[in-house]
Amino acid sequence: MRVLLINMARMLPSKVISDRILPWLTLTLATFGAVWTLFQYSDGVGIQRANTTLAIHRQFLDSFPKGAQTFTQISDDERVRRILKLRCEFYEAAAAEKKFKLTIPLPNCSTISVEEMSVLDEIGKDISTSLRAELRGKMATLVPLDYGPARRMMTFFRSLQVCVEISQCNLEISGELFAGDIVAFLNATCPLALNDKEFARNGALLGTFTRTLLPLGVIPWNIDPSREDLFACNYLRMDI
Repeated sequence: MRVLLINMARMLPSKVISDRILPWLTLTLATFGAVWTLFQYSDGVGIQRANTTLAIHRQFLDSFPKGAQTFTQISDDERVRRILKLRCEFYEAAAAEKKFKLTIPLPNCSTISVEEMSVLDEIGKDISTSLRAELRGKMATLVPLDYGPARRMMTFFRSLQVCVEISQCNLEISGELFAGDIVAFLNATCPLALNDKEFARNGALLGTFTRTLLPLGVIPWNIDPSREDLFACNYLRMDI
């Protein structure tokens, strides 16, 4: 037994070596522990941000179950029908006044349908920038608005923006769940922004935020034939 203990003792490092190694070993283990703790914390924070964003989206669906119809006072189908009819009649009048030349026949403006939207898009490629701006101005006053619900929705979306900007909500999930709704909301509330400076101020802030939610070139609407900008409202566009 004595021989065994002596041999085991010989295998252990000397006190000098131990005094040198132990502090480094302790530091290494402590560093590893800190990194692991940080990893767990970061993972937990990421999960919390995702859960917060999903909870806000559920709240949005509960608060505004009818979407844009909450403040436009008409159905989405009727809103699209009115927009198509306005575009068609605008192109017809502009061509009659020789402001541009029609290269393909216009549909019947009184009975135009969604299936004929591609025809309007093709015609719209030939109009000037000034005519596009004029058309957007007419569209801005086309749909009646209930200002109360519109302002409440603006407050909701601005709250989401703040949540993302202070890193309490997930940017990517917010883009997937909210970007299309925010763009549609801002495009539908152009008249309110024209008459309410505070709404326009918040709209400009929300518009800037929305551009960060979408990859460059992704435009979730199809009213502007050139598809160069997210927004129909002149005060939000980058080309004005």
